[in-house]
Amino acid sequence: MADRSLDRVSSGVDGLDEIIRGGFIEGRNDPVHGPPGTGKTVLGFHFLTDGSDERR
Repeated sequence: MADRSLDRVSSGVDGLDEIIRGGFIEGRNDPVHGPPGTGKTVLGFHFLTDGSDERR
């Protein structure tokens, strides 16, 4: 098995990062799905805002 980097990227939500052991694994696609009203769009906004803040 090839050695893969497990660098993590914050989801932008501290509690979610804790649950998923530090954030999303860099370079992977992680689909987010669920019924309407479960917070998928809000999660996306947090993720984008957090990434945007780190670049400043």
